[in-house]
Amino acid sequence: MFFQDRKIKYSIRKLSVATVSLAIGFLFAPAALGVAQVAQADELSTTEQVENKAENQVSVVSFATEQEESETTYVDTTNKVTWTFAGYDKEKIVVGKGRQTFLGSWVPTPNPEYVFKSSKAGVPLPQSILGMLPKDEASYKVGDTIVAKQPAVESVVEEEKDYVWTFKGYDQKNATYNGKRVTFTGIWEVTPRPHHVSYTFVSVTSGVDLPKFIQKKAPKDGSTYFNRTRVFAEEPTTKTYIDSVNDGTWTFKGYDAASAVVNKANVEFVGKWEFKVNPTNAETYTPQVTEETIKVGQTPDLTDNVTNLPNLPAGTKVVDITPAGQIDTTKPGTYTGKVRVDYPDGSSTEVSVSVNVLPAPETQTYKVTYRFESATADNNLPAEVLSLLPQSGTYTTSSSVAIAFVPEAPMPVEVAVANGTWTFLGYQEVEEGSNLTFVGKWVFEAKQDPSPQPQPAPTPQPAPQPNPVPPVNPGGEQGTDNNQADRHQSEQPRKPEENPPAQGPAGEKEKQATLPNAGSTAPLSLTGLVTSSLLAGLAVLLLGRKRKDD
Repeated sequence: MFFQDRKIKYSIRKLSVATVSLAIGFLFAPAALGVAQVAQADELSTTEQVENKAENQVSVVSFATEQEESETTYVDTTNKVTWTFAGYDKEKIVVGKGRQTFLGSWVPTPNPEYVFKSSKAGVPLPQSILGMLPKDEASYKVGDTIVAKQPAVESVVEEEKDYVWTFKGYDQKNATYNGKRVTFTGIWEVTPRPHHVSYTFVSVTSGVDLPKFIQKKAPKDGSTYFNRTRVFAEEPTTKTYIDSVNDGTWTFKGYDAASAVVNKANVEFVGKWEFKVNPTNAETYTPQVTEETIKVGQTPDLTDNVTNLPNLPAGTKVVDITPAGQIDTTKPGTYTGKVRVDYPDGSSTEVSVSVNVLPAPETQTYKVTYRFESATADNNLPAEVLSLLPQSGTYTTSSSVAIAFVPEAPMPVEVAVANGTWTFLGYQEVEEGSNLTFVGKWVFEAKQDPSPQPQPAPTPQPAPQPNPVPPVNPGGEQGTDNNQADRHQSEQPRKPEENPPAQGPAGEKEKQATLPNAGSTAPLSLTGLVTSSLLAGLAVLLLGRKRKDD
């Protein structure tokens, strides 16, 4: 037998198992002997000598002192019971010689029970909700009020079925503990999860952001949609906008999808907008050019080859930008020049122009001379006619080009001389090698004696009769009747020539007439004769009027 001095904190498992454990077990928890054993752990603390005895036997020979429990509650999660330490029995119980044992009392309290149920039959609660059942491990006494504990989250989304579970409350908010277990039943309402449709406008043009004022034009849909519902995108009311800041136009190009099916999530339609800069003059107009044709040695001017320049914007200019030496004007051939059309908005277009260089033409020089000849035998041309001869000249032209030369006509074409009239008949062309000679023909018509002019028959005058003195006329007109007769006689006009001189054989020569009081003859045309007759008649009328006035 050996003895040692040491401090020992006895466990009730090692101390009087039969006595203490059975006592507690029968008094408080007949169905939980093991719990009673553990509940009295650390019951004693002493300084004692331990005597080795047989297994499971310990003798305490020193005096034991009472101590308070360090843990006064114990939760039996298996049986949902909370044990509460009620204290020691003040009376000491001595078991055997030299042993002292204190009796501690533990009181069991059933924990409140929480149950969750679905509001819709046949639709089970998801595990995510069942896992939120509240736990109440407090110790209650009869008469205490137990308040139901709310779940940590009162709205739960079941992703798999796209449901929304909403906690609607317990069957009772609180209950009074009467020694029996209290049960709180929480109801969860299930509804299909609502989804929404949103619209977003974006730019599909690289480097250009969609203006805010267009983004704000995106449709807004306040409706609610559920899983597996097909939604059609709403078209914008306006599909083009002018962007004055970027100097262009935005055009709606459509959505990423015309429709979509709700699949356990919200739906977003993305509208695409394309930006185009306003076209420049160069992009709007197309210059039209014609080819340039020059001869060897000439310099081409391509700035006037844009045929539709009047139709281009006012202020458009054409600049020849053909590189030097690209067009060889020293030899025939086809070349390509280039012009730049500069528009008033600063844009420009380059256009190619075809240039044809033709061989230099062979020139020919010829002389044109004039001479007059008489077409009337034995009559030479007078100096008056020869003075009308046009001047000769020298002309240069291409041998490959035929020309029609119109000779110069003399002026006048009729020349009156003392003994007649020369009339120009026309030219006769005479080629003398490479020269041209125009021979002008003149015909002479001798002067004819003038035909006698018919004289009007004298008017018979009545024999003078003695005229008595007429009575005094108050009007102051005497001899009205006689004077009136004389007036009628004096006012008779002269008759025109009934038999004018016949025309010459040609029918186109001027008539010869004797000029009055001139003592000579001059060529007169038919028009002249008619004019003379009219003047003579006018003279007769004037003469008759003169007589009347006298």
